[in-house]
Amino acid sequence: MKRGTMPFLLLWLCLALVPCAFAAEAPSDQTIIAFIVQHSPRIREAQALLPTPGNLLKIEARGRVLLPNAGLEGQGVGVVASLPLLDRREKAERTLKVLEVEREVQREAAALLQELRALQAQVRLGEELLKEMDEQLQWTGRRVREGVEYQKEANHFLLELYGKKVEIEQRRAQIGSLIEKLAGLIPPAQQPTLRAMLNGS
Repeated sequence: MKRGTMPFLLLWLCLALVPCAFAAEAPSDQTIIAFIVQHSPRIREAQALLPTPGNLLKIEARGRVLLPNAGLEGQGVGVVASLPLLDRREKAERTLKVLEVEREVQREAAALLQELRALQAQVRLGEELLKEMDEQLQWTGRRVREGVEYQKEANHFLLELYGKKVEIEQRRAQIGSLIEKLAGLIPPAQQPTLRAMLNGS
């Protein structure tokens, strides 16, 4: 190996690895669902009905104690008791309600997310196919210009290419609709973050 070649190779290797080291990993679908559950207004509304230390009913009773020997009233006494507004059955019912709402939100988010990922995969495959079709169209066009292919053959590829582009645009519109449905599960303040997560950023 020539002198000075090793430092150059090491520098090249480091530069090649930099993008990999700093590339942001796209959030998983489970992370996205957890984010939706964390900020879901429906779940928060259900959680607000759970008992807290402040959910107590205060009962206060006051009276006077008679002094038997003197026949006179003594000092006033009072009893203050704090009783829970909900009994154990009601607490259990409300806790189960929260869990039920959480499962509903999770199922809804998971179903929409599954449909979204399927459409995104179709768009990626369609875009790859478009590149191949475009190359095929250019090759056919050259053959037509050279007189070894009929124009109708090029027109056929052109129509196929146009149809595939229309199909991909329809899929993209469906993707946008699904993203908005998922964003609608959480408050507007968190929606930009969720949209970025759904787009893999």
